[in-house]
Amino acid sequence: MKKQQGFTLIELMIVVAIIAILAAIALPVYRDYTSKAKIANAVASLAGEKIKVGENFGAGKATTALCDGTLTGVCVGSGTGVVLTGSNKTTGTADTTVTITATLPTDSTGQITWVCAVTASPTARYKDKNCDNLG
Repeated sequence: MKKQQGFTLIELMIVVAIIAILAAIALPVYRDYTSKAKIANAVASLAGEKIKVGENFGAGKATTALCDGTLTGVCVGSGTGVVLTGSNKTTGTADTTVTITATLPTDSTGQITWVCAVTASPTARYKDKNCDNLG
């Protein structure tokens, strides 16, 4: 009997099928992971702007002074609050927007209230824990 020199066709097909199954599972999970990481990055970037809001409010400056173009997103100031928005759009991911809203107190001794919201195609999947703990 002759000694076998390599793999049979069925063995190679089984290996290819196993790799295809693993890739079909891993790629969507990786895409979700990268989307969550980008949202966490946007939340962290906007959270740094909280300091500017507090400093300007404490100094008695108008909230519109925060909207000077230094934010990477859109900043809207009004007499009673500030909205900081950062967007993220990457090929293959959901169009995501992180919005941090500050409600300013009516006097200088009050506390600024922060609310964070993430809007994405499947919102619950991309919600970031840092956004919940922002206030």
